[in-house]
Amino acid sequence: MKQRDLIFWFYNLIAFLCVAFAAQVAVVVAEPRFGDHINQVAPVFGVAIGIVLVGGLRYLPAIFLGALLPAYFAQDGLIMILSVPLATVATAALCQRLLQKLHVRMNLERIRDALILVFCGLLISTCFGSVIESVFQCRGHEGIRWEEFTPLFLTNWLAAGVGSIIITPFILAWADPSGFRLQGRQFLEVGIWLFTLVSFGLVTFINWAPTDVLFYPMELAIFPIMAWSAIRFGLRGASAGVLVLAVTAIWALVPVFSDELRITQSPANVWIFVGIVSITSICLAAVMTELRRRESQIADNESRLRAFTDALPDIAFVTSKEGLIVDLFSANPAVEVNHRITAPERVVGQSLSTIFEGAECESFLDAISTAL
Repeated sequence: MKQRDLIFWFYNLIAFLCVAFAAQVAVVVAEPRFGDHINQVAPVFGVAIGIVLVGGLRYLPAIFLGALLPAYFAQDGLIMILSVPLATVATAALCQRLLQKLHVRMNLERIRDALILVFCGLLISTCFGSVIESVFQCRGHEGIRWEEFTPLFLTNWLAAGVGSIIITPFILAWADPSGFRLQGRQFLEVGIWLFTLVSFGLVTFINWAPTDVLFYPMELAIFPIMAWSAIRFGLRGASAGVLVLAVTAIWALVPVFSDELRITQSPANVWIFVGIVSITSICLAAVMTELRRRESQIADNESRLRAFTDALPDIAFVTSKEGLIVDLFSANPAVEVNHRITAPERVVGQSLSTIFEGAECESFLDAISTAL
């Protein structure tokens, strides 16, 4: 077997294990209205979409088998077992096709790409997958009643959508080798930021869990903490922060689902909150990355222009079509003196006739007019 084939099968094994783990993790948080069948958050969709966007559709068989493994040991009917694997594969394939048609760059360094990924890629594809999942769950042996299809679909869509918004950007960010890298004292800053995020997250979710009411001052404090990561650490920091926040929420909510602390309402508002934080952080990180890229391009263009003008043997004028001087460049002050320029800043806004003689100036203006 060739080395390339070994690497491919190794990656398939990794994809299989990641999807299986993600599918198993979700079962610890179940929707009280539907029992243990329906999860409040489904990271398996995000893992599957991320794998397909990075590696391509060739990983779909591994994704299907990985999602099938935990469902197989759940001892449900065949149709119920196939609901999550089929929905996951369909979601990942649809998302990949949509983003390919819309020419989205997977490094998410443009705000356009981040918005299309979230709203046209993840939310639409998970909606389609949730329809498939809900139909199979209603058709399954001893499944959920058809009268509950709408709340079931909305719950599945929320779980798949939030799971994708949390996980997929994280995979895309850390799969990009050109992403942000920590240097020097930034490790200390990351440690302080992570401690602050976990502390505020635990206070927020633990105060919410026993009382059914979010502790709103603490909840709002999470937004500037996440903005800190997006601005300072880019998409990698923002996506990692969202993942940490989601794990913190699960950690705080797991005791709630025991018989002693069971709450009276669905925790869907917590996952909506986490999804909103994720979208905000990812878009802010994309905006900051795009601004930094543009600033770098402007600086490069200015340095190239300066290198060009410094090599000129004579003076260079930037003029309007009316013959007004907009800017000038000269590497040699002696050349400026030859053109009777004593102060370059005083020449800007003046006519070329203040520097060149009448016939020479007219010839110059004719040349500009012809070129335009």
